[in-house]
Amino acid sequence: MNAITIYQNNSGFIPLAGLQDLSTNPPTWVNTATLITATLYNSSNQAVAGLSNVAGVYQTGTNGNWNFPVPSSFNPPVGGGYTLVVNVTAPSGAVAQWSIPANVMVRGAAVYST
Repeated sequence: MNAITIYQNNSGFIPLAGLQDLSTNPPTWVNTATLITATLYNSSNQAVAGLSNVAGVYQTGTNGNWNFPVPSSFNPPVGGGYTLVVNVTAPSGAVAQWSIPANVMVRGAAVYST
């Protein structure tokens, strides 16, 4: 799995697109959830301040699209070795967890050219 990039000191969001509950027949879009959170862990498996148990926000009118807000105050050390853990409990009671490699970077500035 490819690592995601989360930017330091830059408000934004981490998207989760097309969440489905495969425990139902037929599968259903998860547009409501009992629990949907994201936590970023460092290489020592410690939760990172500013991105711990962040509640997912459903994107109204979509098929299972959620965003996890990242505040502009998010400021961990730049680098790799992070893991984003997403936990979901669907309305059916189905439970899922994903561990996604992550990097923290500084948002690039425009390059000066002549």
